[in-house]
Amino acid sequence: MNNKFKDTVVGTAALLATTTIALTINSHQVKADNKENTKQIKNNSTSSLESTEQRVTKAESNVNAAQLEADSASQNKVLAEQKKDQASDTLNKAKENQTKAENLVKEAQNKVSNKEIGEKQAQKAVDEDKVSIDHAQSQVDEAQKAADLALDSLNEAQSKVTNQEQKIKDAQVKVDNAQKIVDNTNVGKIQTDLDQANKNLIQAKSSLDEENNKLTKTRVAIDNSNEQLNQGQAELTQKQAQLAQANEQLKNSQEMANKANEDLTTNENSLNQLKQKIATLKSTEENQDKLIYGTDFINLVKKYKEENRDNWGFWPSYPDLAEVAKKYYEANFQGYKPTQADENTYYTINNGLIDKEAIKQMSLYAASLLNPLRISLGEKPILVSDASIEVELATIKAYNDANQGFGHLENIIQDKIPKEFGFWTEGESIAMTTNSSDLKGTRVSLADLKMGIRQAIAMWVFDDNDQGYGHMTDVLSLRIYKSEDAAISIDKFGIFHFNDIVEPSEDGEFAQLKKTGQTYNEPTDVASELANLEAEEVTKQTSYVAAKANAEQLNNKLNADQQVVTKAQQAVNDKANTIKNIQSSIAQYIEQENNIKNTIEKLQSDIKSKEEIVTNLENQLAETSADNKQKLADLQTAKSNLDEVNNELISLNADLKQKQANNDKAKKTLEEKTSILNEAKQKLELDTADLLSYQQAPENLKKAQDNLAQAQDEVEKANKAYEEAINLLTISANNDELAQNQLAEAKKELASAKVALSTLKALLEPQKIENNSAEFINKQQMPEQVISKIKNKTVMPEKTRVESNKTLPQTGNDSWILTSLGVLLSLWGVMVNFKKRKI
Repeated sequence: MNNKFKDTVVGTAALLATTTIALTINSHQVKADNKENTKQIKNNSTSSLESTEQRVTKAESNVNAAQLEADSASQNKVLAEQKKDQASDTLNKAKENQTKAENLVKEAQNKVSNKEIGEKQAQKAVDEDKVSIDHAQSQVDEAQKAADLALDSLNEAQSKVTNQEQKIKDAQVKVDNAQKIVDNTNVGKIQTDLDQANKNLIQAKSSLDEENNKLTKTRVAIDNSNEQLNQGQAELTQKQAQLAQANEQLKNSQEMANKANEDLTTNENSLNQLKQKIATLKSTEENQDKLIYGTDFINLVKKYKEENRDNWGFWPSYPDLAEVAKKYYEANFQGYKPTQADENTYYTINNGLIDKEAIKQMSLYAASLLNPLRISLGEKPILVSDASIEVELATIKAYNDANQGFGHLENIIQDKIPKEFGFWTEGESIAMTTNSSDLKGTRVSLADLKMGIRQAIAMWVFDDNDQGYGHMTDVLSLRIYKSEDAAISIDKFGIFHFNDIVEPSEDGEFAQLKKTGQTYNEPTDVASELANLEAEEVTKQTSYVAAKANAEQLNNKLNADQQVVTKAQQAVNDKANTIKNIQSSIAQYIEQENNIKNTIEKLQSDIKSKEEIVTNLENQLAETSADNKQKLADLQTAKSNLDEVNNELISLNADLKQKQANNDKAKKTLEEKTSILNEAKQKLELDTADLLSYQQAPENLKKAQDNLAQAQDEVEKANKAYEEAINLLTISANNDELAQNQLAEAKKELASAKVALSTLKALLEPQKIENNSAEFINKQQMPEQVISKIKNKTVMPEKTRVESNKTLPQTGNDSWILTSLGVLLSLWGVMVNFKKRKI
């Protein structure tokens, strides 16, 4: 139950309680005024009904307005979605255009990059095409002349054939007349048989002529085909030569591209290896455990080294050097930072001696600390070798055997050991460190050894003023005698001994060990090496860039040459197919020629038989009378004349066919030559266009770049429009949701008002109002549950009022309850006021 509803119920209960008490005390007065109460109730109820009807009307108006707003918001949302979709399509299209523009820029850039080589090649192709066109044009001109002559000859032959056909018609009339005369004689049958035999013979000869003409035509076709074959093979040879030349060029380009790519790979690998080496060296330099010293210290040492270059022993006391060295002493003494590996590496000390591997690691560490300083001072770096380790091991053993604690034993370091190994020395450097007592056990870590070495070197180099810089000049090789081989180790008392070798004899034990053993370090100046490597990196980077540009150029040339080879190979294939078709035609012509020859042989045999028949019939005819012979002779003469003109026509037809064949051949040759010329012209157009594309490469690139810029602008605009559409859609969706919520709330308020109105109308029927009020007053009682709640209330509200909602309801569907209670309240309020007036 919400607060508003709860307060209304409590107020109503309080009024009911007041009414109940008053009615109980003065019931007889209430009865007397019952009609007056009923009238007042009706007036108040009518006012509430009108107010509720106005609420319904207002709620209906609110629903209609909210519905319009909701419809409008939904339509705006649909329009915003459409606009978003259109903006997305526009953006996608703009991106596609941008991608196309970028591809065109790349193509144009390739043209610009290959302009010099491509333009030369294209110009060469154009020049070759022009030569080919001139040659082809010359052949076309010759073929045209031959075609014109062949056509003139054909027209002349056709005219002769037409005239001869007329002569045959005239001769046939004479034969027909002579035949009529002969038919009236006794030799008619013989003559008829002879004529038929002659016809058969002529027909056979005509067939033979036709077959001979076919044979001639076939032979001409074979010759033409062979000529075409020879020409095609010559052209094929030329195209194969062009293909071979293109392949050779491609091979050269491939080799050059391969070499360029190999050079690029080599340069790239070399550059990457160098970069890795530099990174490793930098990491080594950064992580290297090294002495800390400055140029002020180095410059002073160099100065006093020069002053004491002939000094065999100690230097004078130099306060300025001592003051500068003091700055670095503490940092170097305390500066050791052990690694996990060194802390986990242990060595065993047996009978006061540590093994050779420990001496090797200790000596290499000491060399790594001292060598950068020695090199900075212009001295040779320390070399650690099997020979120097053996010297160190023998020295420590001699000290242990002598049971000597802290102090120098000159008989060992200047007599025993130098004589044993064959070298000379001035002395040694020894030191006790803060952890020397810890190094006298039977097991010691490499980290503890290195810390002791660093502290010893810090004392020798930076805290040696009171010792005449003897230790410093010894370990840094600054005296007149110079050392290179050295080693360091500890004795059984935990004291460090640094021993260097001076002037070893060539045949001594040390020299022999140096030759047969190993040298473990070749120290370098890390900073100098790093500077050299970085300078080398710049050079290699330049070489790599040049190799990359060269590889790209040669790869582009390789692609262009590959296209030339592809075109040349296609031309070879096309010409080979043409030759194959010609060879197939020749094979068919040869087969046809053989068939014709077989037919000719059969016709020749048949003609021979027919000639024998004619001879027999002519002999029979010869035996007839002279008169008949004359008639037959006249007939024969007429037929002979006819045969002559027929034979002449055959000859003319044969000549006409030959002229027709010659004309066809000339036309075909002209067509072929014209086709070759057209092909050459088309090739010239393509090569000229290719040349023009290279000549206009910068201009085309500029256009492509302009188009790309425009496409990028379009993408930016489309993207902005798309973002605006998304924002508009978000706003429209929010407005639509708000409008739908407002519509739902308006509908709830309308439903609530209608329910309240319906309830109020039911309660306000005149008869019910009167009966209910009378019954209520007469009974003078209330529901038990209401009375029980009223008894618990001790304070009544000063004023209880129910107002119509001025906004859409926010608490659910209970407003009709409030309305009903308001009606009841108005009824009870009248009666309460009435009682108060009577008291």
